[in-house]
Amino acid sequence: GLCKDFQKEQYGSVVRDTYERDSQFTSSKIVSRVLLYKDRLYQFNKLTSGTLSWHQAKSDCEGSDFKGHLASIPSYEAYDFIKKHILVYNLGGEGKHGVMMGGYLGPKYVYGPWGDHNEKNANWLWVDGSTNYWPIPWAPGQPDFFNSAETALELGPVGFNDLDPQRALRKSWICSKN
Repeated sequence: GLCKDFQKEQYGSVVRDTYERDSQFTSSKIVSRVLLYKDRLYQFNKLTSGTLSWHQAKSDCEGSDFKGHLASIPSYEAYDFIKKHILVYNLGGEGKHGVMMGGYLGPKYVYGPWGDHNEKNANWLWVDGSTNYWPIPWAPGQPDFFNSAETALELGPVGFNDLDPQRALRKSWICSKN
């Protein structure tokens, strides 16, 4: 009854529990889980060994049997849901390394819907074209646009971080779709 409905609202419903699948980029297996939260499916992914770039993770989301995108986060509630499951599934990396998400830095001076004209928020967009935007909870000192190459997002233990989509390599990423 009411208690189960509350649990689903808070923690999501398991659509497909832990399963292994092949990676198109490495010989490592990918351990995946699919959860439904509100009207979105989220696929939580972690390599058993090795790492991928943000672009490879994006391609995996689009090309795998899931047929989604690197995850967009439509609300603070969804952000909280994802953060809880990153901890539950032990998806974070070593130190400040996080889980790759579907945010990217749009063209310079083109303000996205986050466009409060604050450089931290202005140009960040979602790869799936989502238009649900809310203030990004950045990790302290982020985004720092290091070497002008950090144009993609990851969610770390204390908030979002910008990362280099080509050179930054991570073990975990999240896909989503409606």
